[in-house]
Amino acid sequence: MNLKSTSLNINLNIGLIFILLFLVHVSWSLVSPVGSSPDEDTHLNSIYCLSKFDKSPCDSLNERIVNIGKCFYLDSNQPASCDQYVTNKIAPVSRATVETIFYRTLSKFAKQNIDSSVFQMRIINSLIAVLMLIIIYLISPIKIFISAILTWLIVNIPLGFFLVSSINTSSWIISFSILFSVLIYLIYTTSSFLDIKIILAIFIFLIADNTRPDTKLIAMSILVSTLPMAAINLKQSNKKVMFYFLTLVVFFILLFGILTRSKIADLGRVNPIPIWEHLYRITSIPLGVFGGWGLGSLEIDLPALVSVSTNFLILGIIILALKNSTLQVNFSIIMFSLLIYLIPLFVITRSNLQVGEWYQPRYILPLFIPLIFACINSIIHFNISKSSILIITYTVSVISFAMSMHTVVRRYSHGSELLVLNLNSNYYWWWSLDYIPDPMQVILFSITAYSLIYLILFKLIQKVR
Repeated sequence: MNLKSTSLNINLNIGLIFILLFLVHVSWSLVSPVGSSPDEDTHLNSIYCLSKFDKSPCDSLNERIVNIGKCFYLDSNQPASCDQYVTNKIAPVSRATVETIFYRTLSKFAKQNIDSSVFQMRIINSLIAVLMLIIIYLISPIKIFISAILTWLIVNIPLGFFLVSSINTSSWIISFSILFSVLIYLIYTTSSFLDIKIILAIFIFLIADNTRPDTKLIAMSILVSTLPMAAINLKQSNKKVMFYFLTLVVFFILLFGILTRSKIADLGRVNPIPIWEHLYRITSIPLGVFGGWGLGSLEIDLPALVSVSTNFLILGIIILALKNSTLQVNFSIIMFSLLIYLIPLFVITRSNLQVGEWYQPRYILPLFIPLIFACINSIIHFNISKSSILIITYTVSVISFAMSMHTVVRRYSHGSELLVLNLNSNYYWWWSLDYIPDPMQVILFSITAYSLIYLILFKLIQKVR
């Protein structure tokens, strides 16, 4: 096969990856009802306030918008069928926040039909996520692109897929994190089109920063923890030693800054919670990213197999990368890992919170993206992605993905206490839209698309070795 036909074949495969990935996100946007993501009533109120009054907050809205999800979001045994408010009533708005580019963008799709409007908003957020990965393909070598896609498929099980395909503001921050991580890596390690990469990084940062206030923390963490990668261009050992020393200084300055600014809440406790209590329990927050905590408003308990297998996979990737990577990559992996552990610890300690109060795994999820990207990129770069490793990764990911999606649909269509395998049996499908497929069709279609992406990626890995 000549070079031209090989290149065409690769491009067709990559185009198929984007189509399948979009369909995966669309499927996730269908498996939960309106009002299911954390604080969705706040987000929906803010969006509709901008749409109706061109300002936020506003005084009153449709009653279903104001009270969206409140009848089911704390009770996992209550199907979403309870959310049937009379849509022509008006209720006072109690939860709406300031205008952001996120709310302004989604307000363009806010119409009278709430189900249709929210579905369109979720589609837009899914498209934005895919667009970030398309940009990575356009600006990156093929190995970096493959690393980014694999990172996306693994890190987002299950919490990331749930959030990216929702109208939660975390959707844009997770999408921002994958593109920003790759851009910073390329800025540090390559010199081609440097101006364009810097401008693009600044542009997406400004958009994300106008979406959520924790964008600065995520961006600074990526900038500092990826910095060791820049040592690849240094040839003299004494310069590398000095560079690593300066990197450590910057890293500890960042940690000090996080520590001094990490108080986010005050519950009025008189007595401080002992530090040993935090140290005992703080690891549940990073583990919660991969199924250790619930989805939805934390009420959807996932099977333990999801958390065990996915965290096993994440830990295995990190260990494999540490064992086989260069010093600068290991430096970066350790720094990211420390931040993932220390940021929640600082926040919980400074705010005098118990683990489980206020601070959620979704806040730390964006930092797993640059961490696992660094690991997978190193594994692929050093050609240590053996067939057995790929098979394990594929098997664990698909099983965890399928179990997560099935559990979410069962919770909302039947209630968690009903152990039903065939979710088309006596189910309540909360969508009022005629063109939505039934639950099992959505699940099977999504699992098939997700599996095919993996198979195409494995073919590409074989071609670029």
